[in-house]
Amino acid sequence: MKIILKISFIISILSITLNAIAQKEEIQEKYEKMMIGTWKVDSLELKLANLAPEYQEFAREKTKQIIPTIEISISEDHKYSMKGMPGVKNGIWGISKDGKLLNVKPIDNKPIEKSKIISLTEDKMIIQPLNPNSGNSKAYLYKVK
Repeated sequence: MKIILKISFIISILSITLNAIAQKEEIQEKYEKMMIGTWKVDSLELKLANLAPEYQEFAREKTKQIIPTIEISISEDHKYSMKGMPGVKNGIWGISKDGKLLNVKPIDNKPIEKSKIISLTEDKMIIQPLNPNSGNSKAYLYKVK
């Protein structure tokens, strides 16, 4: 009887583990499908605490000018393109297996850029760049295509 209970327990644990792994893969696939399209920045939540007070207003004004110019294209074949005032940035994108990160590998061999996915729906996304220079800022985006 004890052996049967032990075997049942082991099978239960294995089942739970395999189910958790499958759910993570489903999240990655689901998020990858939702990411495909063209996105525009609605707003940026800037954390300017690390910036000297005399430059904070300048940063806010520049942000207002830059936001309307930014367009991010994310394709099914994992190509990534960001167009905007600073120019064009191309790369390859992917979602982490747990669905928590958007990773972009620039084609110019710079380090992978990681952003935490705070929220993602079919038409809205909130991400937080994990770059130390971003200062916990957040980008609010909406899908246009």
